[in-house]
Amino acid sequence: MPVARGATGWRLTRVEVAGLVTVALWWAWVLTSSVIHDRSVLWGSPYLVAPAAVLLGVVLGRLAGRVDRIGPAPDPDLRTQPLYWLLARGRWVDALAVAAAVLVLPGTPVHLAPVPAPLGYANANTAAATQVMAFCGLLLLGTTGRVRRAVLAAAAVLAGVAGVWHGSWAGITVLAPVALAVLVAVLARPRRTWWMTLPAVAALGSAVAGLLWLTTRRTWPEVATSSLSDVRRVLWQRALELWSTSPVGGGGPGAYVEVNPYASDPDLAAAHSSLLQVLSELGLVGASLLGLLVVWGLAMAAAKPAPWALVTLAAWTALWVHSLMDHLFDHPALGLLAGVLLGFGSRASIRTVPRPPG
Repeated sequence: MPVARGATGWRLTRVEVAGLVTVALWWAWVLTSSVIHDRSVLWGSPYLVAPAAVLLGVVLGRLAGRVDRIGPAPDPDLRTQPLYWLLARGRWVDALAVAAAVLVLPGTPVHLAPVPAPLGYANANTAAATQVMAFCGLLLLGTTGRVRRAVLAAAAVLAGVAGVWHGSWAGITVLAPVALAVLVAVLARPRRTWWMTLPAVAALGSAVAGLLWLTTRRTWPEVATSSLSDVRRVLWQRALELWSTSPVGGGGPGAYVEVNPYASDPDLAAAHSSLLQVLSELGLVGASLLGLLVVWGLAMAAAKPAPWALVTLAAWTALWVHSLMDHLFDHPALGLLAGVLLGFGSRASIRTVPRPPG
């Protein structure tokens, strides 16, 4: 019976090389923009940290996908040892996924930022739970053991419940398609990937069009005001006004704070839209590089076997659709989780080989 085993060596795919180049260009433009506008960029800036977190996540995801199923222990007594049980057949990855599903619950003792735990922001908490749920779905695709499937399925449901529990309506809206993608991937096991990118591109395009349409309106429809708040309308319009003063290069890193009437409130200092924040401070050049990063993630996801591709495409798209109306990438944990999903299950990181005798 074939099993997944780690491939020897570490070979970068063309898509991964393209991602490295894009991130390098992004960092180069951020630093160049800071010099042009005579603005300092702190090392903790999301412009520098978020791409690094995604790349680190890809590395960790590939490592998790390269777990070598070590097979039966030569000594029968060794099979009963807890450490062997944890390491054999990749159970340490399962344990991390289950732990992550628990840690994204409201009230978790892990506080990476002030309340609400764990990330200090309800929308970010729901987004993190969505990514964890998707990762549990990817692990479900790689196992046939009944006990392991039951545990991972329970962890996926727990993460989904955590996402709803945090109460972010925007997050719940994008969580639902990811949950559906996990169900379809696990139960139907699709065999083709080409059609999966179409809904992802359509969702991203529609979200961008809706964002720009709302931003250019002085007054919003009641449904938009009630769901997104009038404060967000002001934040978005100020970002667009700053961008209009320098469309190509933007105002420089950190310039948005100077035109933001709510900048004194740490929760409202950002534009609450990744695209508008980048447009206002890094201009069309930065927005173009941001678009390349999104496309790179789609390409990374689409390069996987079909079931894995479906889940990863859904999770990556959901995160970016959500971040169009929020500042999710200010939280490095989200970039890390997204990168793990991109790196896990790629054709370059796992291969199918016969199970050794014994």
